[in-house]
Amino acid sequence: MWLSVWRRVHACVGGCSVREREGVQGPGAATEALTVVDGELYVGFVATDGKLFAKVLSGGDVFVFPKGLVHFEFNRGPCPAVAIAGLSSQNPGLIRVADGLFGASPNVSDEVLAKAFRIDTATARMIKAQFGTKS
Repeated sequence: MWLSVWRRVHACVGGCSVREREGVQGPGAATEALTVVDGELYVGFVATDGKLFAKVLSGGDVFVFPKGLVHFEFNRGPCPAVAIAGLSSQNPGLIRVADGLFGASPNVSDEVLAKAFRIDTATARMIKAQFGTKS
């Protein structure tokens, strides 16, 4: 992996990120190496067989997110966290999983979401409402 793009990540206490890529992210077109500079981050990715690989990182720790896998970064520490991420592509792409499915326009049907997430259609409608999407 060669470094094509890097970014600085600021994550406030409680998990929110002061950046453009917060929360659970879907498959991108780049491998990402994340180095924590300060604070503590809980990070992980889900492999194609459904297995979760996760770790709590502190200053100096590095974690690699493989290309094309759903992954997350969450600040569960008592103070803001700072990290540097190196990406293997200048255009890594980004899919916010929840936004992509529950906030799509035109929307994904309640029946499809209910089946995919093993929830009922009322719950699918309730989640979609959080994204401003009507069924």
